Amino acid sequence: MANTLDLKKRILGIISRHGRATVPEIAKRLGTRPHVIRYRLQELIASGSLTQSILIDPRPLGYSIYNFYFDVAAKYVSAVLAFLQQQQEVAWLMENSGPRRFEATFVIKDYWELNRIFDNLGTVTDFHIERPLLSMPGNVYHWGMRFLDNSRDEAPQMVLDRPHNRYEADDLDLSILHALRESGDGSFSSVARRLRVPNGTVSYRYERLRRAGVVTDPAYFLVRDVPDLIHAQILVLLKSRAPRNCERLMAFCKENVNVEELIGCVGQWDYKLTVYSDSVDGLLKVEDLLRHELGGAVAEFSTFIRRRILKSSLGMRKHH
Repeated sequence: MANTLDLKKRILGIISRHGRATVPEIAKRLGTRPHVIRYRLQELIASGSLTQSILIDPRPLGYSIYNFYFDVAAKYVSAVLAFLQQQQEVAWLMENSGPRRFEATFVIKDYWELNRIFDNLGTVTDFHIERPLLSMPGNVYHWGMRFLDNSRDEAPQMVLDRPHNRYEADDLDLSILHALRESGDGSFSSVARRLRVPNGTVSYRYERLRRAGVVTDPAYFLVRDVPDLIHAQILVLLKSRAPRNCERLMAFCKENVNVEELIGCVGQWDYKLTVYSDSVDGLLKVEDLLRHELGGAVAEFSTFIRRRILKSSLGMRKHH
């Protein structure tokens, strides 16, 4: 019993440390057989400590991801948010504290779809988007929630690399991805029942999507966040994307345990940092250190503190 409890604590420690983890990753770190880890994970899920989800990268399917930061006048907020929540292309919709109160993540195949959404929004209500910013994320470097134990990694984990190959998905592939995203547990049988197709069909399609880099092995997350945890994003615009400046920013992220992710962007910002802290003072300290360490290399940065998630979905529209 003691060994079982110790193993569960170590598993929870790894997931807490990295924010998420898969069975192979946990087994490698603990030097334990995968089937043992899988069994203990199921026990932790049953106890309500963990949840399971499949990570989906839509880019090998030809979709692009755009982050749009904006604000609207108070009298238009309800109508604008209601409209965006109904759009299938909107994967994430969040309210932040910062100069631009809202953030929408679009997953689209063609840029004109973004123009269509905002053209339609203009017909819903006569509104004006204030101080909009648009960025397209590239590579994602993940360090995990290091501030919990003040640890430092030698190198970040590459979560989403730029895809090199294109996978042509049909409507059944997209239906499976949507069902996997909504079910959360990655159960082929539940997806098969929902779509009324054989289990073998779901398994075969999933394996093709996995080989193409669209889906990953199921990852495990803590159900409860750290109490009073502040989740913020810092957008960074460099004066120049010279290698030296990019290296300085990477070095800063590596050394600062409050930084969980660094995302390269294309658009009006060069990078986005995901930062966790247990206090506003801790977040302000990260800003001060960023300003001090990078000095004249930074032209501008802007900080957003997440307040609440208004929508979370896959965001990919089927194309006939």
